[in-house]
Amino acid sequence: MSARLPSANPDTPESATEDERKAHLDRLLDEALAETFPASDPPAITLPAPTAEEREEDAGI
Repeated sequence: MSARLPSANPDTPESATEDERKAHLDRLLDEALAETFPASDPPAITLPAPTAEEREEDAGI
């Protein structure tokens, strides 16, 4: 079973491939890390909860 990555940004189209979504998330994490440096707090990125449709898809319903 392949887990779908939720869109980390509303600007990321739903038609984006899994690799494109991962690359987008990597860019967000890099940006968050750069903005926290040299602070001691770890970067934090929140992702929206999966939609009911995504949960059903992952459950195979």
